[in-house]
Amino acid sequence: MKKRKSSVLIFFIVLVLLNFLNVIPGNSQKASDHAEIGRYGTSSISYQELANFNEYKLALGPVRNDSVSEILKIQGKVMMTLYQGPADASSYEIYHAYRDLLISKQYDILYSCSGTECGTAFLSPLYKLSAFAYDHGYNNSAPITQGSQDFSYLITARKSTGEKTTYVSLIVSHGWFKYPVYKLDVIEMQKPGGKISSIQAAKEDVPSDRTVPDRSGTLHEKVAGRPAEAVSPAMTPDRSPERDEDAGAVRFGFHMSADSYFGLLLRARHFEFVIKGYADLFDGFPEGYRPDDFLMIGGHISYLFRPWEKADIGVGLDLRQGISITGNIKYVQYIDAGPVLSFNYSPGKHFVISGLFYPVWLNTRETDMDDSFSLAVQIPRASVALGFLF
Repeated sequence: MKKRKSSVLIFFIVLVLLNFLNVIPGNSQKASDHAEIGRYGTSSISYQELANFNEYKLALGPVRNDSVSEILKIQGKVMMTLYQGPADASSYEIYHAYRDLLISKQYDILYSCSGTECGTAFLSPLYKLSAFAYDHGYNNSAPITQGSQDFSYLITARKSTGEKTTYVSLIVSHGWFKYPVYKLDVIEMQKPGGKISSIQAAKEDVPSDRTVPDRSGTLHEKVAGRPAEAVSPAMTPDRSPERDEDAGAVRFGFHMSADSYFGLLLRARHFEFVIKGYADLFDGFPEGYRPDDFLMIGGHISYLFRPWEKADIGVGLDLRQGISITGNIKYVQYIDAGPVLSFNYSPGKHFVISGLFYPVWLNTRETDMDDSFSLAVQIPRASVALGFLF
């Protein structure tokens, strides 16, 4: 006699997802050090973002009232790199080494501070001044913002050679991991070099009259006696930053829990919705004694409170419906329901580990027979779950 649940399928899907995760790139560009300002010792690059032209905000003063007291806005070519420092190095050691390097290369130290000199709760305001654009799961910010203030340091420096001006911003922190981390940003002042172009769709049925320049010298294609509307790919509605997946408004994935449920997961900053189910399947029973094969489907919806960067607390409702697949019992009601509290932790941008607690769990059962209704209450019950996000 055997009872087979859908957990075998879930295990297989987990293996596929883990294998898929190994081929997901963290950054499409190959990370490398800046030519003039490199890494400290045996440090390794955790993450990097490059921009040919971007705005950057430099800290020139301490943090007061949760904001940096003095800021310098610049623009140019930006290289932002998050490094994992050597395990046997201190954050002060890294800070001191970079300060010596910048001075030796004729950089002017515009501002530097350590510990409480930088202000109260200064790490998060400093990071948010010029944060990484991509930070799902907060794995690129938490090592800096959640470090110990007593072991954190800041340097802002500038170097001008002829017409070239280069700025350096360095935040060193220790405490989130057992090793120090530092965000090294190098900004080379320059003017924007990008151009805006207009790409017209092919019009096979309506031939173009001619292409003529307007008074500004820009070419416009005349179609059917009037200029065609210029459409820039960067300005079309489906390419807006708010709708780009990396903007992180809504994320989709899979949900797997210890009670054999598997489903689809949708998460936003303050919202979680899961559609899930599992099947009870039996074989090997003698004729006439075989239990019913059963399908349970349902889901939960939760509102998420985010007191921490890598974790949140959910409050919601879980509802499940039982459906008999085989057997003679006909259920009029087979419903499980109850409030759910969850603690969700994101160790990385693709995973969410959840602890689920059900303070009250209700089971209602009723068949097509008279006086068969029953209501049971279970206090309490709990489970754990794993979410995979794309």
